[in-house]
Amino acid sequence: MAEKSIGDKLRISAVVVALLATIVSIALVLMIRPALNGALEEADQALESDPPTNTITAIEPQTEPEASSDGGQAAGVLTETDSDIAAYPELDAFEPGFFETSLYVKWEKEGVTRADLASAVRLLKAQGFEGLKLQDPNLIAQFLPYRNIEPAYVDSITVEETVDAGQPVAFQMSANYPDPSYVFERWEIEEDAGVITVRMVGSKTGNPVAAVVVPVELEGEIPALAAGEYTVRFVAIGEPIEKNLSVR
Repeated sequence: MAEKSIGDKLRISAVVVALLATIVSIALVLMIRPALNGALEEADQALESDPPTNTITAIEPQTEPEASSDGGQAAGVLTETDSDIAAYPELDAFEPGFFETSLYVKWEKEGVTRADLASAVRLLKAQGFEGLKLQDPNLIAQFLPYRNIEPAYVDSITVEETVDAGQPVAFQMSANYPDPSYVFERWEIEEDAGVITVRMVGSKTGNPVAAVVVPVELEGEIPALAAGEYTVRFVAIGEPIEKNLSVR
């Protein structure tokens, strides 16, 4: 009987402890809830009066460009490409926006025109190319003329190291055209702060040719210089070649 009485007492104690824990939890909730509700209300009021900077408050409606009175596009919309396609239907082979790409900007700086591109596309079509092949820059480049470019790789430069002031400075260049479609046209020579830049300028015809390197010997003259020490930089395909020049 004594053992049973002790067990009953333990069960009663456990029930009492659980009941006390429940009462404490309820009391804590009743104490915390008013403060929590107050904090939430303050947060809501803050959001209403001062929304976060990364919150989208409005989306501007998208509008289409208005047509001009003459039926064309509104001012500011480029129409040059459309007119070029009308003049050269072959340009329709290119994706919209092609003429604003860095590749075309580079070609344009090298003297390529819309007419040149149209001619290249015609040549590609004549050889059986179609579809996306007509937009392949590597294929197109084979049939494009290029102007105002460096037309040769330089093997060697011969120039005197010491010359008299007031006399032109002769030089010789041994070079190689990448193929027979490259042609040398002129020298462009500039002097700036003791550095003389000699740039060889030429063109590429764009006519299909065999990929055969063509050796060439070229000559030129640097205009008369004042006395001093100079660096002559010869610019062609590849890295520039520099020579020292002393003018007495």
